[in-house]
Amino acid sequence: MASHPDLSRRGNVVIFRASAPSSGDEEPVLVINGAGSFPGLHTAQGHIACIVLPDFDRATFEYTFAPRSAPLDGEYVGPDRYDDIRLYTSRTAPHRYEEHVLDSMNLNAERRVFVYIPTDGQCAARGGCPVVFTGDAMAADRYGATIDALVSRGIIEPVIMASTMLDPMHRRTEYARLNERSPANQVRFDAHARFFAEEFIPWVEDNFQVSDDPAHRVLFGFSASADFALAMAEAMPESFGSVLAASPPMNMPVNVRPDDQGACPDVIIRYGSWEGGIATGIRAHADASNACIHLEETPAGHARQLATEMLVRFLTARYGVQDYED
Repeated sequence: MASHPDLSRRGNVVIFRASAPSSGDEEPVLVINGAGSFPGLHTAQGHIACIVLPDFDRATFEYTFAPRSAPLDGEYVGPDRYDDIRLYTSRTAPHRYEEHVLDSMNLNAERRVFVYIPTDGQCAARGGCPVVFTGDAMAADRYGATIDALVSRGIIEPVIMASTMLDPMHRRTEYARLNERSPANQVRFDAHARFFAEEFIPWVEDNFQVSDDPAHRVLFGFSASADFALAMAEAMPESFGSVLAASPPMNMPVNVRPDDQGACPDVIIRYGSWEGGIATGIRAHADASNACIHLEETPAGHARQLATEMLVRFLTARYGVQDYED
């Protein structure tokens, strides 16, 4: 057990460096988990695991990394040994977390939204930052803290994150995909999709220094909002460069197709082998021959850590700072 008693409230990073059992080499692949406890993170290869603690002044970690051949309550499986354990705190930076209320004409209601903005001036100096949009109401601040940890330590270039903050009770009636697991309310689903496309995205682009290149517009979601991300990718594929769908229930096919020039968003669907019906649905409905869709399966259950790991892997691969050294 390791105790780290002096963590500030936001932006701290705990990094675990692991060796790959096969080669012994260390692989700089980051995995971030915002939870207060650390059940272990799947490491098919050696990697650096990075833990963000946005909600705690103090933290104690218990780490037992015994390999398992079966899931334990959907938790991640850890490797058999860690060679080096380090604690890092992110550099102080005047980043901002903002909440706003938008008066939506499409929904005829108000909707709260959340935006993470890196240090003042960083995005303007670059002509606009990439932006990650997400419709996930339940963890927007957690994802913002994750991105902040990467940006403030110089691991990735500055990235803005913008999320709707719906009441979680709206999940299945407004942004979950219509299927046997969701109420048949096409009117509300379509209204929310129009709010997202016609009001929320333009509002972000009008009020923050984001890139005007759709290639740097990312749509991300976990579970119900992953289904929503896939629906948006079908409806407006030209609007996003990448679509990250983590563990979508996906009880219907995904019909994202290349346009006449062969262009389409890079749609990545990531899911856990132990997700039961969700994994079965993805395997049944995802067209492996579709050039726009890429499937990633990992030994995990239906847990937000899987989505956070997916986001971090994508951002470090796409916007990683090449000369970063820890």
